[in-house]
Parts: sequence; C-alpha cells; structure tokens
Amino acid sequence: MSATAAGRLFILLWGAGFILGGLLFATLGYFEAKEALQSGSWPSVEGEVLSQKIDVQRSRDSDGDRTINYRPQVTYQFEVEGKLYQGSRLQIGQPSYNSRAKAAKAMKRLTEGDRCTVFYDPENPKTCTLEAGLQFHHVLFVGFGLLFCVVGVGGSW
Repeated sequence: MSATAAGRLFILLWGAGFILGGLLFATLGYFEAKEALQSGSWPSVEGEVLSQKIDVQRSRDSDGDRTINYRPQVTYQFEVEGKLYQGSRLQIGQPSYNSRAKAAKAMKRLTEGDRCTVFYDPENPKTCTLEAGLQFHHVLFVGFGLLFCVVGVGGSW
C-alpha cells in the first residue's frame, strides 16, 4: 500500500470514528433532552427528603493526573394515588461537579426530613425528578454530538 493510500485510509477511519462517536453522543443526548422536555409537563406532588449526601469519585486520566468529581446523591419519597414511591434523581442528566461547593449548592434546599416538590411521569411514577424541564446542558450534549459528526464528515473529504 502506498503512503498516499495509507494516509487516505487513516483519514477515512478517523472521520468515521468522529461520525460514529458523534452519532452516539447525539442519540444519547436526544433521549435525555426529550425526557427533560416532557418532564416540564409532568404533574408534581409534595415529597419528603429521606437522605442526602455528596458522593466523591476519584479517578486518574491517561496521563496519570487525578480528577475528583462530586455527585449529589438524594433519596426522597412521595405518594401518587395512595401508592408510596422512592426517587433518587435530582435532575434529568444527573450532573457531577468539579468542586464540593458547587455540589453542595445544588443540594442546599434538600435537608433530611424537609418537604420537596417531586415531578413524576404520570404513566410511570417511578420515573421522577426534583427539577423538571429542558435546560441548556441537555441541548449541549446533542450539539456536541452533531459537531463531532460535522468534523468527521469534513475531515474525511
């Protein structure tokens, strides 16, 4: 195989990787954004916070650098049509934060024993969240996926 042909093959595979990765990001983002958009019309009930904490996740990247992420963890219960449910989702697309202070800010209104507003899917009340509606980060995920696809197509021309 000549150097030119090998180069073209590399660029084609590189582009295909970006396109496939972009399609994966965009698809996952689409379903998350769709659920977030639908949650804006879900009914709500009053619930009770059972527990809350901040989960610390430590990891190392490929260069050996340490990364610490802080993920809010909450458990709450609520009642729909006489049946008791438990939920744990703060928002759709549960975020993690790069500082404990940001994670604490996201949970500042959630203290054990306090009341909270729970939004639930009327067709399946097990699907619930404390923050409903479409937010910028939901659309951002789809946007990154589409951008990867454009880079993949452009790089393989």
